[in-house]
Amino acid sequence: MQCEALGYNKQNLAQITTVDFCLDDICRMDWVMHFPSLRELNVVNQGVSEIEGIEKLKYLEKIWLGNNFIETMRAFDRLPTLKQLHIGSNRIRKIRSLDKCVSLEKLWIEDNRIEVIDGLQNLCSLVELNISKNNIELIGIGLDGLNNLRDLNISANRIGNFKEVLNLNRLPALTVCTFSDPHYGENPICTLCNYQTYVLFHLPKLVRLDTMGITEESKNFAETTFMKKRMYYNMRIKTIQRNTSNIIKLLKICRKTRVCKLDIQQSKLIKKLHEINRELEERQYLSQTNRGEFESVFTYGPDNAKVNPLDKIDNE
Repeated sequence: MQCEALGYNKQNLAQITTVDFCLDDICRMDWVMHFPSLRELNVVNQGVSEIEGIEKLKYLEKIWLGNNFIETMRAFDRLPTLKQLHIGSNRIRKIRSLDKCVSLEKLWIEDNRIEVIDGLQNLCSLVELNISKNNIELIGIGLDGLNNLRDLNISANRIGNFKEVLNLNRLPALTVCTFSDPHYGENPICTLCNYQTYVLFHLPKLVRLDTMGITEESKNFAETTFMKKRMYYNMRIKTIQRNTSNIIKLLKICRKTRVCKLDIQQSKLIKKLHEINRELEERQYLSQTNRGEFESVFTYGPDNAKVNPLDKIDNE
């Protein structure tokens, strides 16, 4: 794209320090390399899909690239003087190319498709971070090392566990934290019971939470409430543990009683079985030893040599 088409004269390009394009639909940004003295660049809502040409801008301090179609962050690590980067409302999935931006103070990367907080550990000068309206579920160690971070907006993500709040304890300068923003939305954690009490207790240096100012009275109330609830839940836990232990003991006793009864019944059944087997064996033995005697007494007829005694009595 020619500089004349953008309304600039080539003779004056080296003197220009600010370029601002908004709603012009220029689609590309490789033309920025012709502005070597540029300190502020605004290319907003232009249909830009790729970052081009900014590696030539050694004095660039502020960049606005919001509302475009950018998918990959690149070339920012070649800008040693960069202090502000606004690249929200794009299609970025991973935070990249910021390792050498040690002078970066403000980073707005809201309304993208980021799932993991990464690539920020070297931003020791970062003061303000807006990473709202993404797909983040865990904070983890992604913010470790940001010792000067004072303002964090992480609203409208997928954070739903109180444990993630504890990861913000490692940010010594954090005074403003936003999990719920009326402009972007809220995290699932904001709907949990005792949410504000938990956050204020574990982040006592906060002066603003979710766009609301925090007074010392609120902090004291949160601390008192948290301590009471912790004592209450500890008592509940101990009660549940004690009841569980008693139930286990009763179950063991019942099991022993049941097993004992089953053993008794089994012994009785085994005894009866032995008696039955013994009786069967005796009957079988008797039937084999006395078979001839019983036949001579109870069998008679034309082929039998012996006469039935009853027939003899009838004849008499």
